[in-house]
Amino acid sequence: MPIGRGMPEGRRSGTQAEAFFYEGKQDFFAGWLVCVRGAQKGRDFRIFPGFNRVGRQSFSDICLEDGQVARESHCAVVYEPKKGAFYLMPGKGTVTLLNERRIEGTEELEEGDRIGVGESLLVFIPFCGKERTWERW
Repeated sequence: MPIGRGMPEGRRSGTQAEAFFYEGKQDFFAGWLVCVRGAQKGRDFRIFPGFNRVGRQSFSDICLEDGQVARESHCAVVYEPKKGAFYLMPGKGTVTLLNERRIEGTEELEEGDRIGVGESLLVFIPFCGKERTWERW
């Protein structure tokens, strides 16, 4: 179980590349979602290895101030370090758009993909991937 998941404020500071710890193991951020439409336009959200739940609750990994977004888990962005791949997973009973198309199941993300949740539009920007990993630095 990850340590610090209930405290996303530290992740949201945007001032420096902060480490995220899983039971003594250090994982660094893997990419970003940038809000380009909605109440948080201009804000970036870090994506970490594993599941990054998008919701409106303060304990969500990516907390959006959008009344049209589900409280707990509207969708999730998942980074799998072993594959160097990012995925978008819709939540149950929610509408999640990928490049203006409603998704029904898990979809692989590519740089520049647009994710629509509620009234918000997020652009996906990877840092890590198949060719770039923290282990290589």
